[in-house]
Amino acid sequence: PEVRRGLAVEKELNIVAQGQRVNVDHLVDLVKQNQSILDQMRDNLRQRIVQDIIKIVLKCDKKNTGRLDKDEAQLLALRIRIQLQEYGVEFDEHKFLHVLSSKPTVPRVIGIVQKLIPKYERKKLDRERSNKFTEKVGVKVDDDDDDDD
Repeated sequence: PEVRRGLAVEKELNIVAQGQRVNVDHLVDLVKQNQSILDQMRDNLRQRIVQDIIKIVLKCDKKNTGRLDKDEAQLLALRIRIQLQEYGVEFDEHKFLHVLSSKPTVPRVIGIVQKLIPKYERKKLDRERSNKFTEKVGVKVDDDDDDDD
């Protein structure tokens, strides 16, 4: 009788363990899916910040010269700082103005701002450009070695 009872308990435990394993696997899948969604949300936020700053940059060139004088650059830095505060992002106006001082042009500022796009997004864009080029010259590029996930 005890052997039979032991086998019955073992059978019940196996059923519970199998059920729990499915739940654990499902939970792990949900966690991975959640991480992916969070990554997408962060990327969307970064891209929105970049777009907002580019709008500010374009509005700061009052004379439409493509260059920013000292007053326009300082006003731009202030507006960027205020905009980034809304997102909880710190911005060092002094460093920005120092970098900008050597070549204060609108395209340069936009280039600096675009570097805010995450590294993996730039890699993706570079890979797409590379693929377009290699298609023209008939070379195949293997993208299976994605190490930026």
